[in-house]
Amino acid sequence: MSFAYFFLIMTGYYLLKPLRATLIAMDLGAGTLPGLNLVLLPTILLVVGIYDRILDSFPRRLVMPCLALNLAIHPLIFRVAWQMGGMEGDWMWWLGAAYYLWLGIFNVFAVMAFWSMVNDLFSPEEARLFFGYIGAGGPAGAMLGSFLASTLSRSLGSENLLILASLILAPCAWLASVLVRTAGERRRDLSAKAVDSPAVPSKPEMDTGGASGFRLILSSRYLRMLGLMILTSKLVNGIFDYHYHVLLQAEGMTRDQLTAFGAGVFLKVNVLAITLQLFAVSWILKKWGPVAGLVPLPLFCCAGSASVLLGAGLHSFALVSILGQGVMYSLYQASREFIYMPTDRRTKYRAKAVLDTFGFRAGTGVGALVIMGFQMCFPAHVKALAVLALVLAVCWIVLAVWIGRQCQEQIAKNQETSGNPVPVA
Repeated sequence: MSFAYFFLIMTGYYLLKPLRATLIAMDLGAGTLPGLNLVLLPTILLVVGIYDRILDSFPRRLVMPCLALNLAIHPLIFRVAWQMGGMEGDWMWWLGAAYYLWLGIFNVFAVMAFWSMVNDLFSPEEARLFFGYIGAGGPAGAMLGSFLASTLSRSLGSENLLILASLILAPCAWLASVLVRTAGERRRDLSAKAVDSPAVPSKPEMDTGGASGFRLILSSRYLRMLGLMILTSKLVNGIFDYHYHVLLQAEGMTRDQLTAFGAGVFLKVNVLAITLQLFAVSWILKKWGPVAGLVPLPLFCCAGSASVLLGAGLHSFALVSILGQGVMYSLYQASREFIYMPTDRRTKYRAKAVLDTFGFRAGTGVGALVIMGFQMCFPAHVKALAVLALVLAVCWIVLAVWIGRQCQEQIAKNQETSGNPVPVA
């Protein structure tokens, strides 16, 4: 069930994602991207606040399926709006801007909701064994979604991919209901066993009141450092992505060549990601813990920044990008989710929602401002940004090592207290 949910979510997302690039190229213009990223930050903040209030007012068995259903319905709304706009004029500009913001919300909320449910379903020991295999649903879905988009966009029309995405996303509402119900049943079973055998660990019910996600983060050094790592990673990744597009543009390829090259890079990334998920992630987490999963990605970012400083071309940078993104969508993602395992349920549903939504987009917004500032202040801003990314990647490594070690220590403490998660300081 967990694999199927993640697979369908990512298949739908990668059907929707190419339309964003189409709307940017045809209606918005690339120059609007920094501004849209800045608008996305307060939009995410508003949505996180609404989500936090909803968790206060309604049980998760209703919230999670309704969230999945909401994500499935919106592509149909955009399809109707697309038809109303006639595919030209100011209407399409506003539609493109709304779609860009919505897809940014979809990206973080869909994945956040999934990992929140999975974290609640498994124990730390089970997570070590199954997270790698469950996470393989993401790259597998990404491969299928991108393949369908590339093969069906000409025959069906780009706008009709929205309908196909809705059909694929619709079953996620039922799967979310099953996952939440299963997690509740497992908690009740563990609680019943704990009455007869107190040594059996059980997960406490989440307090639906109390501190919000933001207050939980501010009160915990562990969560504050995690937030700083997320912010740093988004800054580095934003600069890394900017370097890639600068080198791609300088290569002087035709439109068809650029499409073929980008598709080849994306396919290699997903093949690498799913290979790591199936054959390496669980083994690495079980043998060495989250530190070994968090550190490789910033190391690849260091290599990419160094290649820019040394004047390497597109193909050398693309190779580093393939390796880095393959690790990011498999080993790094599973390890980043694993570090929530020693936390209590309120942290997993509240603080994690803030970190995965506001934290990620705050990094994107700050990154957009940094790139704009370097463009204005430094004639050779590309290499200046590479120096900054190199320094930030080193800081990222330090944070990853500290957080990974703290996670291991906290899991050991929880096991000493009969498996009940205690607040992470």
